[in-house]
Amino acid sequence: MRVRLARWGNSLAVRIPKDVVESAGLVEGQELEAEARDGGVALRGLQKRYTLDELLASMPLDAKPPELLDWGPDRGSEALPDDDYARGLITERDFPGRRDDR
Repeated sequence: MRVRLARWGNSLAVRIPKDVVESAGLVEGQELEAEARDGGVALRGLQKRYTLDELLASMPLDAKPPELLDWGPDRGSEALPDDDYARGLITERDFPGRRDDR
């Protein structure tokens, strides 16, 4: 479909025909990403960026954490000592003299 560029202030603008707008699922006031590509111009709708609060609110209340993955044995500098701390049986809170101001 052919469209014509028109001056809009210091910029150029294109009117997007109604059938293209509907087919692309665009709405008035929506922000688009404009990019010069292969000697032309590409427009695409921006993906909504969710906040952490929005993501957490969308989680079911009965959501369970995922199963732990077996990544295989530790190698090199990621190898941890085989003790209760490394196995998660104790935490830093269990150590005497722990500072509470962290």
